[in-house]
Amino acid sequence: MGLWALDCHKEENRQKIADFISRFKTGELKSFTKIAFGMVITYSSYFKHGEFAGMIRTRIYLPEGADAKETAHYPK
Repeated sequence: MGLWALDCHKEENRQKIADFISRFKTGELKSFTKIAFGMVITYSSYFKHGEFAGMIRTRIYLPEGADAKETAHYPK
């Protein structure tokens, strides 16, 4: 959609988000999944012709009352 991820976050979180994006750009991080706010949220890097082209965020809402603990998963 052409959105810049830093614009959507509070000023105090922007450096953390910038570092997160930097890890995707270098290929150090390929995907990240967390459970928070009643959703499973996954971020994946997108490359076009071998160059970093952005990130894709997928949100899946959990059914009301689902017993999901807030967590984060960094694949190795």
